[in-house]
Amino acid sequence: MWLQVQSQNMEAADTIYKTTGKDFLVVKNQKLYSNQQMVFWANYGERYIAKPQFLIVKNQATNKKGILNLESNSVLLPFEYDIIYNTKDSILVIKRNNSKGLFFPFENELVSANNQKVGYITYNRSYFLLRNDSFFFYNNRHQLLNIISEVNNYIQNNNFNQIEIERNGKFGVMDYKGKIIIPFEFSSISPLENGNFILWKNGEYSITRKYDQKKLSQKSFYTYTTHKDMIIAIKDHKLIFYTHDGNLLATIDGTLEAIPINEAGDYFYKYKDLWGIVSYKGKIIKKPFLQDKKIIPGNNKYFEGKINNQWKMVDYSGNLADKI
Repeated sequence: MWLQVQSQNMEAADTIYKTTGKDFLVVKNQKLYSNQQMVFWANYGERYIAKPQFLIVKNQATNKKGILNLESNSVLLPFEYDIIYNTKDSILVIKRNNSKGLFFPFENELVSANNQKVGYITYNRSYFLLRNDSFFFYNNRHQLLNIISEVNNYIQNNNFNQIEIERNGKFGVMDYKGKIIIPFEFSSISPLENGNFILWKNGEYSITRKYDQKKLSQKSFYTYTTHKDMIIAIKDHKLIFYTHDGNLLATIDGTLEAIPINEAGDYFYKYKDLWGIVSYKGKIIKKPFLQDKKIIPGNNKYFEGKINNQWKMVDYSGNLADKI
């Protein structure tokens, strides 16, 4: 057992640990020294988060990292790893050469260190591994719940407790319990702020509910833009304004310039070769009346609009400057 002793015993060291035998570990100026043959180095901030008995250290001779257990006076993880770092839940990610693994110190459980990528889910302590292009998902008891082969890539989305996975060029979604909630049938998947999805399949997009894959939008659409809690879909020269739940707010004839013109979220839209202004919720601010338009950099009040072949100053409500 390592025992902490007063620092003045060893030339004003910051911290001293002594075993019941003759061995010493001395922390001084953020370096760790031992009276044994090996000399270790550690940033003292790397002390294991959950309990003070675990210490991540580096063997100065081999430049490899391991973990000491100061309570049991033992090496918990051998000095074989290039990188060891903590997750939020005190699970350690380890890296050796180009492979990664997970280490659970309190269980003394080393998950295979021969993975391309690893991930850990804090709220239910499950985890996943990507190895040989296969995706392995485990629960907190280290039981394998799902295997997905031929995986190209994945994105861990902690906002909605899900993992978006690309498999053979098609996208699907797994929840944090290892269940596939969106099958691998889609060319792209875009999560919305409320947890629903915009899915692309066969050249068309649709809004789909997360938990039962119900199609929420009345019609599919060819392209779209999002602003705050709204989706502006475009199909057959019409602008269709949906909420993220697929509720239809408005349909307007025309096409959209994809970038909003002000912080309020208003857009230029075009119909019959003329430009008007519409809000991101589908309210027409000004019907099409401009032949052309130009944003004035740094001017949040006016832009230039072309009317009857003449350029005039126009405010973002569509009023001419000379009438204000």
